[in-house]
Amino acid sequence: MLHPAHRESFLDGGEPVALSRLTYTTPDGWSAPLFHLPPRAGGAGEPVVLAHALGLGPDAYRYGGGPTLVSRLCRAGFSVYLLTHRGDRAAVGGPVAAADFDSILGLDVPAALRTIREHSGYARAHWVGHGLGGQLGLVAAGRDPSALASVSAIGAPVRFPRFASEWRARALALRLLPPGWRIPLRSLAEWAAPLTGEPGLAVSAARARGLMTYGAEDLPIALVRQVLRWMREGRLVSRDGSVDWTASLASGRAPLRLIVGEADPLWAPAFAEAAADLWQGPSVVQRLAGWTHLDAVVAEDAGETVHGPLVDWLVGHRRLAWGQAWAHHSLQAAI
Repeated sequence: MLHPAHRESFLDGGEPVALSRLTYTTPDGWSAPLFHLPPRAGGAGEPVVLAHALGLGPDAYRYGGGPTLVSRLCRAGFSVYLLTHRGDRAAVGGPVAAADFDSILGLDVPAALRTIREHSGYARAHWVGHGLGGQLGLVAAGRDPSALASVSAIGAPVRFPRFASEWRARALALRLLPPGWRIPLRSLAEWAAPLTGEPGLAVSAARARGLMTYGAEDLPIALVRQVLRWMREGRLVSRDGSVDWTASLASGRAPLRLIVGEADPLWAPAFAEAAADLWQGPSVVQRLAGWTHLDAVVAEDAGETVHGPLVDWLVGHRRLAWGQAWAHHSLQAAI
């Protein structure tokens, strides 16, 4: 293990600097921070929410020695809000057992968006989500077509291959654990970081170690159990299986951008792109040959391949955040 004095040369950058935060509170008593980065001087400040994936924290979007998605958005004049929710260690309030997709979607996301509207002065926010964060944005916009100005989902499947026997065994094993437990992924990742060599992806060993040290997040058992249920049923469903969240995407009207890694070992492109088949609004799919699940967010060359085109696309749709009620003619004028 390297001496702590050598950490900066061992990792691709040091610990991300502290950010200003807003706090939102949910109807059931949870509170969680929104980490805020203002736009460049003179920028209009349309709000963009960045929602992280399962197992990652909000700092994954801004970690690294070079330009990040966060810095590109700020330079383009957007006001950036890094979402945390009851599944994250920064949240406080109710029992951890309540930290599942349904509660985050139905309680945390509306409360966070309300706080962002009040802080930014804009009627709607643009949503960029990776994995779980993308799924939250897709379903939120499907449930309420006027909730978001646009949705960009990176590696966020809404249908899944069905692995009934294998995933049922894993789900049964998880049921033996207390529902309020968290899998300590953050501590495990930080411990394992010094052992990490070249990962064989578009991410260098230095960046991989840095993300493990600063970007990992613990996993609430309740949320993991729900993801396992999705694997069994082949679609996004509520905690008890009574609501098909995937079906709600048929009401989606906001402009949609899907970013899919063709070598993603977690979600085959066809399952990620199923959202575009259901979506009623305009959509575009960017397929990345040879890219995996994390590459589009954290790879060193993601800037020009993924982040630049994504920011340009958001610039083209930025006025959908402005203050008019959602209407078909205004949407068509912006695309």
